[in-house]
Amino acid sequence: MTDNKELNQEKEIEKNSKNSFLKKLKNLKLIILFLIWFISILFSFGLGFKLGTKKALLSSSWFKDYQRMFLGPAKKPPFKPFHFFEDELINHFGLFGEVIKNDILNSQIIIKDNNNLEKVIKITQETIILKFREKIDQAQIKEGEQIMVISSSENNEIKAKFIRVFPKIKL
Repeated sequence: MTDNKELNQEKEIEKNSKNSFLKKLKNLKLIILFLIWFISILFSFGLGFKLGTKKALLSSSWFKDYQRMFLGPAKKPPFKPFHFFEDELINHFGLFGEVIKNDILNSQIIIKDNNNLEKVIKITQETIILKFREKIDQAQIKEGEQIMVISSSENNEIKAKFIRVFPKIKL
């Protein structure tokens, strides 16, 4: 009888040890699944952060290039041995300036460029006007806003093909 009791106790101990081992194994599986899930979440957030940073850097450099292309260099060189290029980087097909007047009746916008010269820009039906990513019409352009104009010159008129509207920028 005592042998049977001892065998039953050993069997119960084995069962308990197997159950505890299975419980530990189950807990280990849950911990591993949680760690895999957590690492995948961290990876996706890290990837999103990296892509967002790259997009922000591209956007900011794109905006800086707009100003450099249409405004010209910020400072003139201190020493010019030859005066071949008196007004450097004047782009005949692009303008950048502050809106002085928006003449909707005559389909014109008057801007003041970085040399404090007033330029009259003719708006046509084909002119595309964007503010950020939205298409707008001429009536929504306000005085004091900065605009960048890609244009053509015909009959001593500046005809706008594309206008990008920026919020007021301190230059």
